[in-house]
Amino acid sequence: MAFKMGMTKEDLSGPPPVPNGVYDLQVTGFRPKVAKSGESLNYNAEFTIYGNPLYENRKVFHPLNTAFGVAIRDFVHACGVPMEHRIVPGDAQTDQYEADFLPGTFEDADKYPDDPSKWGKYMGPLTNKIFKAELATTVYQGKAKNEVRVFFCALPNCAVLEPDLKHSQNLIKS
Repeated sequence: MAFKMGMTKEDLSGPPPVPNGVYDLQVTGFRPKVAKSGESLNYNAEFTIYGNPLYENRKVFHPLNTAFGVAIRDFVHACGVPMEHRIVPGDAQTDQYEADFLPGTFEDADKYPDDPSKWGKYMGPLTNKIFKAELATTVYQGKAKNEVRVFFCALPNCAVLEPDLKHSQNLIKS
């Protein structure tokens, strides 16, 4: 029996985007790397559609760039988890300061603090979390893809804990 050895352009391009709408997504991983600007970090989150028989296991990716902390906070809250609050020690040139971080850590992050592409597996409370998000279809370099428009907050007592917080209603850049 003969089998197909080559791949067409359609085989390599992947499935078309899922229809716009609200989906349950599961956190399936991160591939952190320094952003092109060199000034921030992209966590490069990978999500999988969960509980939808038509689109089960379809992948959705989101950069979660540290220069746009609103998206990171909204994502973490959608998972029902608070941001990790830390005091960052100062040095000879800077004072210590308080900041919020993606909760958890990555294997080998301490060995390669300046090269997140060498970090290993994420270890933390977001592992395999299921959350709700609204997906929309956008076009990038002539190709349609899904993007997260809204992460829906699931953090218990969010409005009490952070009364001045307003979650984003559109994370997609125009």
